Amino acid sequence: MKPWEKYRIRSDSRREMEGVYHVAHVPAAKRIVEDRTVKANLVGDKSILKGSGTSVTWLSANTWAQGPMYGTIAFSFAWDDIIRDRKFFWVEAITDYSPTAFRILISGRDDPPEGALPYDPRHDDGPLRFADREWSWAGHLTSEFMLEDDIPLRKSERLAFERHHPSHCNLHGSSCEELRQRDPEPVTAGKLLAHALVRDAHAIDRLWKPASQSQLRAPLETGYDGLYDALIFENDIGFAGALTRGASCLAAMYGALALYDAGQLRDAHELLATILGEDRCKTALIAVVRAHFRDPVWTPRLGRGRR
Repeated sequence: MKPWEKYRIRSDSRREMEGVYHVAHVPAAKRIVEDRTVKANLVGDKSILKGSGTSVTWLSANTWAQGPMYGTIAFSFAWDDIIRDRKFFWVEAITDYSPTAFRILISGRDDPPEGALPYDPRHDDGPLRFADREWSWAGHLTSEFMLEDDIPLRKSERLAFERHHPSHCNLHGSSCEELRQRDPEPVTAGKLLAHALVRDAHAIDRLWKPASQSQLRAPLETGYDGLYDALIFENDIGFAGALTRGASCLAAMYGALALYDAGQLRDAHELLATILGEDRCKTALIAVVRAHFRDPVWTPRLGRGRR
């Protein structure tokens, strides 16, 4: 019996492969945006590939009702792009995950690393299959695809913000700051958007503001709400300062965004308090977003910040 046959696709668990996701916590997502790449890293957990010198980018086809355990920011990629000109190798099953995780290495190499086995989705009866021109996978399991390569962000098709699993973080344990975050999607989106705005990072502008979007709201709307909440709505100092000129208010907003990006929210509030009136703060925030996306008429449509 081949090791993957125990984890074959069941009749009630077959899932069509619609794409794969790389999920990251906020600090890692900021690095990804700056690098314009999801970079492969050495395998460092209990895997048989630990110590082999194999560097991979982790991907999964799963979406979780309780939220992912690897972060809150998801970059999605087309399956056909990921597997093009590459081979598959069975690595292992991690049975102490719930549900069990199957791991398949996707690589341009001809021979598997030590301990891994060649895997052919066209013929091997395991958790990943290609039949009748369709890809499918075992939805009752945790899918972990280990791509032996970097992934340029230009290949990403969608940006999403997720609610972290409420009790488990596979990277940081109970110390994870995103674990029990209140209203996490706008908070996470706002932090990543602040980073993009102050660093003039345009690698994922098309994902923030896609031409067509199946989601109810574009990621930019969620990010703007997060920034409005953090910097203006929740600013208990008030806005009774002396700044009234548009250019001065804009400069203060850029400074506040930089402070927020650095984790200094209270200092950001103090800086914005030098502006006279909440409406001027809101106008400055919208102006920053418009300038970054080169859209002089962009206006937020939903949420608290639209009032």
